[in-house]
Amino acid sequence: MPLEAASATPYSEPFPQHAFVAKNPFSLLELLVDELDNESHLSTDHAPPETNHVLPQQRAPHTAPKDDKTPDISLQDDQLEVLAKIILFVYEYDALQAQLRQYATDAARGILPLPVFATLTSFALKYLMKCVAPIIARDSHQFSDLWGEAYRLYALFPNFAASLAGRDGNVSGPVRFATLGQMIHNFDVYLATKAVEHEHGIYRTTDAVQLLPYRTRDARISAGAPREGKRKELEEDSVIVIMSTIDNIIAERSAMPKPRDTKPGALYRLDTSTPLHLAVEEFLRGMRAQDAPLQSGVIFGVDILLSTHEGFLWADDKLNVQSCHHMATQLSKEMQTSIVPVIGAVKLVCEKDCTGGFDLILQTLQHLHQDLGSYQRQNHSDMYHEAPWTAGHHMAEMLARAHLAGNIVTCGWSVVPSVLHMYNALRRSEFSLPEIPLMEQICEVFRESMFLGTIPDRNFHSQYCQATFETKISNRSLQIQKGGKDKFRTKFLHSATLDFHIHKHSMSPRVLCKIFDLPFSANPSYALKEKMRSAKEENIRSIIEKAKDALVPEFDGPVHFARINQFAIFTLCAGVLDNLSGFNRPKTNRRVKNALDLLHRGVQLVELVLETIVKVPGKLKRGHSLRDIELLQAAAEAFSSIDKTSSLNQYLWKV
Repeated sequence: MPLEAASATPYSEPFPQHAFVAKNPFSLLELLVDELDNESHLSTDHAPPETNHVLPQQRAPHTAPKDDKTPDISLQDDQLEVLAKIILFVYEYDALQAQLRQYATDAARGILPLPVFATLTSFALKYLMKCVAPIIARDSHQFSDLWGEAYRLYALFPNFAASLAGRDGNVSGPVRFATLGQMIHNFDVYLATKAVEHEHGIYRTTDAVQLLPYRTRDARISAGAPREGKRKELEEDSVIVIMSTIDNIIAERSAMPKPRDTKPGALYRLDTSTPLHLAVEEFLRGMRAQDAPLQSGVIFGVDILLSTHEGFLWADDKLNVQSCHHMATQLSKEMQTSIVPVIGAVKLVCEKDCTGGFDLILQTLQHLHQDLGSYQRQNHSDMYHEAPWTAGHHMAEMLARAHLAGNIVTCGWSVVPSVLHMYNALRRSEFSLPEIPLMEQICEVFRESMFLGTIPDRNFHSQYCQATFETKISNRSLQIQKGGKDKFRTKFLHSATLDFHIHKHSMSPRVLCKIFDLPFSANPSYALKEKMRSAKEENIRSIIEKAKDALVPEFDGPVHFARINQFAIFTLCAGVLDNLSGFNRPKTNRRVKNALDLLHRGVQLVELVLETIVKVPGKLKRGHSLRDIELLQAAAEAFSSIDKTSSLNQYLWKV
């Protein structure tokens, strides 16, 4: 099932539909006077060749039902105004497409992480589907007709068209949209033709290199480029490959038994449905129902997938041999390997503790492990799965699920917090444990979630209890007992990448605040609402660029929140506790005699270590120090298994 938001927020405001284009797109209509003689120039005699292609036995287009939410656009009402709006959109869309294409090229060069590129592209598509497609045209047939008319206006009055957006030069948008719109609208006819071809042993290629051959920059933006007829034929084949692949995925999933998950467990299942997949699925459902409009948003998605795939494939004007699907598969293998020892540790706890919720943790980890294995068995090499957008989305999906599941075992369990606080106390107290670079870096990663924002240099025991268990300090023993009044503090490691994914790449209030660095609140003040409203007024390309600035540091910045392998960190800390749990003294055993397993015994020993560091210094005999205490010696020795030359880079997912 798709990843749902953890909690709904009471405040939600729709994204303004005009943010993609100028605030007054018709202010330059007077420039048409010099070129416009009369509306007869818009006759079908000037239709471009691409819009005259007719398939035999095409379906009659379905007309969308009228409703109050979608404006009824009719060329008879105000033809010039509608066409002017479309021309302006075309210029803006071409600029957005060029931006996304450049992101794909940067991903091919290793400048931009592939999951970031995919997240930004999905964000752009969701905006287009929500805020543009319903205005420009409700269904694909109307979409194709309007774009054909827009091309005629552009061809007849190029100065006027260019002046709308204040730009010069050719754009291929109107022709491309008209062509793609017709292809997608008649996909069932193409599909029937393909079936007949297969009966006669004719198979079309699904290889992206053949379907997206190299083109110069001029050829990419010119509607009249050489060999354009061949290009159009390849685009038809590309549309068939993309739509057919998604159609096959839908059929395969419908034949599979539905997983029976508890609600908490379902949140962590791997879902490889891309935004384009979901759009195509809705499109095909409407096509086969024969009573629903064929939404035009899928045309944007197909166009963006082709354009960005081409930008990735031919970065620097030479063939890029990287396999995006292979990169995603390798990430799934890396994650699956990292989960195995965590599953083993949780299983041991479950054998002794049936009431602490560890069974749900185990189920979550096992499901994610199974889903990653299933992904590896999907050996795809077609255009859709090899597209950087598709594979990048799958990688972002894996990172999001692993981040959620990882948060449970690192921030939702006392194993990692106890080890980090013990290291910090040994390091910054009079014991003066030599610095371990990796542990210093991990402490910095979890500064907010496990140290309440400040890494302490004194009062280590009370700071640990307050940060980890939300306990109040008193003169009595601070040892945490199961079922006591103290409650475990759950403050998860935050990630903007996760926010985008949880909110399905939409402009939710939380995502908006993350992009514009605003303080999020479920009940925002009037001032914050105004700031959010002002932010939404920005051009969509500017918003996407700001979103990139918010996401990239989580992959390549000082603290790689989106790439942290929390499973490996848990395994590291569990090893430290396992080492410490071997410490066995009569006085100590009285404090930890109720421990159910080695991990819980280690956690209880950590608390005793912290108490000792704080309370004992004033009671030591002259000439003695903390280093003379056996328990603290054992605590320091527990870290000896950590490689002193290792760094956090070895605990990051490879993306």
